[in-house]
Amino acid sequence: MDPKKEKKVVQLIKNHLIKSRKLNIPGLGVFEINHHKQRQEQKPDGQVVLSPPKDEVTFKAQKSSEK
Repeated sequence: MDPKKEKKVVQLIKNHLIKSRKLNIPGLGVFEINHHKQRQEQKPDGQVVLSPPKDEVTFKAQKSSEK
């Protein structure tokens, strides 16, 4: 695929996810944004650190119906 077309497709997916947080592409799968809350973590040296909240894009492939 042409790099310019590839960037355009990625940008379209990003824009749709920003608007609706979920994108279903028939025959391919589902892109979805999962939100992770802020949490505390403890490092091995005992220091407590706050990890910031973040949004993560996940992809779940559609199961093939062929046998």
